[in-house]
Order: sequence, then C-alpha cells, then structure tokens
Amino acid sequence: MMTGFGQGQALFETEEETSEQIVQQNSDWQKQVKEELSTVARSIQDGSISFIFYFLFLCFVYGALHALGPGHGKFIVSAYYLAHPGSKLKASIIAVSILILVYSMTTLYKNSEDIISSSMEYINLDVKLKNVKILGIENLEASEVVNIVSELRGISLTSIDLKKISSEINNIDWVKKSELRKIYPSTLEVKVYEHNPIAIWYNEGNKFLVDRDSKIITELNPNKFTNLKVVAGPNALEDIPVIIAMIKNYPEFEKKIKSLLRVGDRRWTIRLHNGITIHLPEKNVANAIEEIEDLDREYSLLSRYIEIIDMRLPDRIDILPSGVTMNSSKI
Repeated sequence: MMTGFGQGQALFETEEETSEQIVQQNSDWQKQVKEELSTVARSIQDGSISFIFYFLFLCFVYGALHALGPGHGKFIVSAYYLAHPGSKLKASIIAVSILILVYSMTTLYKNSEDIISSSMEYINLDVKLKNVKILGIENLEASEVVNIVSELRGISLTSIDLKKISSEINNIDWVKKSELRKIYPSTLEVKVYEHNPIAIWYNEGNKFLVDRDSKIITELNPNKFTNLKVVAGPNALEDIPVIIAMIKNYPEFEKKIKSLLRVGDRRWTIRLHNGITIHLPEKNVANAIEEIEDLDREYSLLSRYIEIIDMRLPDRIDILPSGVTMNSSKI
C-alpha cells in the first residue's frame, strides 16, 4: 500500500510531467505561429497589404502564447503566494485564472484556422491555393510532385500543413529533402533538393543509381548517366562512396575507368575502357593507383597491348600481354 508521502510524491511527479508537456506544447505553437508570421510578413513586403489584419492577429496570438510561457512574473507571483500559508485563497484564484487563460488561448489557437478563414471570406480576401511553383527539379519527374500538391487546389493556404506535404514529397525516390513556402494570396512554392548520383550499382542483373551515402536512388534509365562508373558486386554498395572518392583524386586514371568489381568484400578489380583489367591489392589501394600512374607516365603502360595487370601481391606486379591464355576476372 502506498504511504501518504508516496502518494504526494506521485502526485508531484504527475503534475511536473503535465507542466513540462504544457510548456513543450506552448513552445511548439510559438514556433508554428512564428513561421506563419514570417510567411505573411514576406507577402506584405511583396505588396499584399490586405494581409495586415492577418499579420496583426498572428502577432496577438504569438504574444499571448509567449506570455503564457515560463517567466514574465506570473510564476514568481504564484510561487510567492503558494509559499505563504495565509495566501492559499489568492494562490488558488491566480492558479485558476492562469488555467482559464491557457484554456482560452489553446482553444483560440486550435480553431485559429477556421477563425482566419472566416475572417478572410468576410473581407472578401481569396487565399485559396491556385498556383504551385516548383523549383530545383533536374532528374525528377515534375508530375510526381504535382500529383501530391494538386489535391490541395482550392484549399485555403492558412489550412495547408506544410510539414505533412513536405514529408510526402520527401518519399519520392529522387528527393533528398524539400522546402515549402506559402506565398499569399494563392501560391505554394515547393523547392526540391535531389539526390546526387555518384555511381551505377550493378547487382543481380539490375542497375541502380547510388548517392554518396550509399543510398539507392532509383533504377537506371539506360539513356542517362553514361558518364558514371559502373560498380558491381553484391557487397559493393557500402563501399561505393569510398572507392569513387579515391579514384577522383587521380583524374587522368579516372577517365580510363569503365567499371569496378568488388571481389569477396576484400578488394577491387578495375576494368578500363580499352579492355585492360587491373587487380588491385587488399591494402594500400591509393599507393597501387599512384604506381600505375607513374608507370603509365614513364612507359605508357595503359596504352600497350595488355590484358591484365595484377597487383595483388605486395612485392611485385604481374603483367599479362594480350593474346596470352590465362584465367582472369572480368566485369
């Protein structure tokens, strides 16, 4: 059975948790109102003077929410009265007053969209979505974004949940992130940031575009991205950014590379455009590439009739001329 002290402690902990939730909710609301204030302020700056009343309403709501947050003297006054036994009645009156104010502002904010929409209709101000402006599209099909936002046409800008729409757009394959902005009176701006493909991953007969985070973007369109290197191997995906970044340090050598094969999750085999296969070692890969570049500069190694350059052994380089029979790995 819980003692009186235990009951009091549990009640205190419950009240403390509730207080923290209220403060957090208040903070979230302030952030939302502040974002809307910024949007409306930009519209007014662009010449939409009719939004001045909406702006003033938001200022009032933000001020009230801010005043209800921690500080501003009310908690100090409440604490004073609560600390003095003879002032319980005053403390109760203050506490009830604060609760009524919190409830009133909460109700006002929760219904602010309906209030604002009704006000807009009353002064004949049309804020329904009519235009969508999409920015940042390079490889993404614009129709994928349009299909999401087209359902919003005719809806009041004040009631559009930007975070929800942005989340839906971010689920499109090509989209890394998106930013949405309301432009009053009737435009929604969508700015898309696409994934940047760095290589083509060939796996089990399929080709996929991969970004610098080893994320599969989408399947390859055969007519695009012919400049990217093809990387093969079932275990190659996680290592693609590392090898691509490494070969970019050797631009002349990089130009000659057609594809790369990850062998046994241990090392790389490179296939050049002229058909030469290079077996790289498990370790010191950068040193091996530098050695190839040195040999190519001095002896034009990569321009000769060579089938295989084997660098897997640390103390030597084996070179197999073209036309000589030997088992070799090919991509």
